[in-house]
Amino acid sequence: MSKAERRRLLEANLAATRFFRRELLRADRGWAARYLEARGARRVLTPESRWALGYAPDSWSRLVDHLRSRGFEFQTLELAGLAMRTAEGQIVDRFRDQLMLMSRDEGLDPVGFVGFRDGARPFYTTTAVTPVHRRSKVLLGVDEQLDLLSGGAIPVLVDDPMDAVAVEKVSRLSLIGGSGSHCVVRCCRRRRRECSVVIPPLRQ
Repeated sequence: MSKAERRRLLEANLAATRFFRRELLRADRGWAARYLEARGARRVLTPESRWALGYAPDSWSRLVDHLRSRGFEFQTLELAGLAMRTAEGQIVDRFRDQLMLMSRDEGLDPVGFVGFRDGARPFYTTTAVTPVHRRSKVLLGVDEQLDLLSGGAIPVLVDDPMDAVAVEKVSRLSLIGGSGSHCVVRCCRRRRRECSVVIPPLRQ
């Protein structure tokens, strides 16, 4: 993949992040807002929040239509993992009716998303493997907490990405959602910051 092609995929993810963020701030009475309030994370529903948490609307193609209007090609959206093709050949949104968290690589580039839906059986949807996204090489919540890390907070890798959003209530811990401690360590070292990583037991 060329640098220009990689840049275009990252631009698509950034544009999707802005779209998801706008939709969350608009949907302040839906289940997503109620869920965040119940988790003590009402602050992320304010425009000034450092968290780029968003919401994918319950629509077949609202994101695709939005990004197409911004000049992104269907092929780019499919390659970025933002859209998928139905059996009839229609291009539709991959994420629908979910809270959205951006995934970043060790260089903090926006490479994908994790979508969460609450309910009797809560579940997550992640960006598929793409030229820029691998689940084992991404983290959530690092960029939003660089001030905590630079101030000496201890990075803690958590199993549930939504737990990372609760970090602002803890002054000395930086909760990071991800799949591997090696990525946390590399991210810290790229910023000349030595760090310890604590991995709690995974939920059964």
